[in-house]
Amino acid sequence: MKPEISIVVPVYNVEPYLEEALHSILSQTFGHERLQVIMVNDNSTDKSGEIMEQYSSKYKNFISIHLPERSGAAGKPRNVGVERADGKFIMFLDPDDKYEPVAVETLYSKITSDNSDIVVGMYRYSSNKKDHIGKFVGKNGLCVDDIEQFPQILEMNPAIWSKIFKTELIRENNIRFPEGIAAQDLVFSVNSYLNARRISFVERIVYNYRIRDKEDKSISHASNKKYFQDLNCALQLTYKICETHDKVHLFKYIMKDKIDYLLDQIIASDISSNEVAETLSKMRWLFGEETESGFKDKWKYWLLDDLKKGEIDPGVGRIETIRYFKKHIEEIGEGKQWLEQQLTNHQIEMQNQKRYIEELEDQKSRLCEQIETKDEAIQELTHSARLLENETDVLKKQLEASIKEIEELKTFRGWIRRKFRRPMGQ
Repeated sequence: MKPEISIVVPVYNVEPYLEEALHSILSQTFGHERLQVIMVNDNSTDKSGEIMEQYSSKYKNFISIHLPERSGAAGKPRNVGVERADGKFIMFLDPDDKYEPVAVETLYSKITSDNSDIVVGMYRYSSNKKDHIGKFVGKNGLCVDDIEQFPQILEMNPAIWSKIFKTELIRENNIRFPEGIAAQDLVFSVNSYLNARRISFVERIVYNYRIRDKEDKSISHASNKKYFQDLNCALQLTYKICETHDKVHLFKYIMKDKIDYLLDQIIASDISSNEVAETLSKMRWLFGEETESGFKDKWKYWLLDDLKKGEIDPGVGRIETIRYFKKHIEEIGEGKQWLEQQLTNHQIEMQNQKRYIEELEDQKSRLCEQIETKDEAIQELTHSARLLENETDVLKKQLEASIKEIEELKTFRGWIRRKFRRPMGQ
């Protein structure tokens, strides 16, 4: 019996997260028995492959595939999973993220009831320890039979993991991920949208996306030279897809906010000035009137004007200037945080000292009370001692008087005896 849905999971060095991701599949209200889970290991060097084998040996619908060589991005593992998929529908799960328990049931119910090729759901992500909802332009009940009716869908995050696709759509149109580059989900998503006969939306969170911190970033967030090369390649492929479908006029929706994001990423990256110049030169084709959007920073308008004219060096100079000031602003911010922490520590220490002083005052009060109590006891004992001394003096005098009386009686008794003693012979 064929599974209803195939879920493709590309895996590379995600040992700390993989079990949580796979558990989110087992926890689906849809029932994991009706799913086919295809895990594709991109030659991991940690224990990710072992975890995959544990699940595939325990659950017959979990399939482990191990690639002999590292491909360098999620494109090839995803393509391998798509080729292996037996389900009527395909979903994707990144191995460091997780589904909501109702994800599969929600998306499946919508795609079958609307007879759609794609259903787009909502996702949640965390940033700065706060939860956020990803940009969502659709609403419940919205069905798009022609992307021209609702091109705003192209403005959304192209991420594939909050969607469900009809396998027939993918197979018939030979839709695949470009391999070996980042941002390949952009190419796949746009290709799918432009080939879809119907796209539906479900206004419900189905996915939890993990943004790894600076010490543990996924390939999609490593802003190095290769990342910008990959992004440029993905955008060029996307533009060609639009050309193939005679939809170049829709490319501006794809690029909305992308230039703003791109410039922010370049500034935040560690690439050198020469690499910045090389990147801007290769991506100059993007800086046209149709791709321009509202910038949050005025200097980006000046930079964009330089780039449109082909003046790369002034553009690099602006970026380096912004980097310089941003670095110092960050240092000032760090200094402010340090001072705030010192102030907090000082306030805590003051509170501790205050509590210590209060405790000493309490001890002092208790000791004073004890001393007063002991003083009263000493006074009572002194008074009692004086009374005893007085009584002792009285008793001593009485004793002396008694002794004197006894002596006097003894003397008197002797006198009596002498006086009334009989003479010898009488």
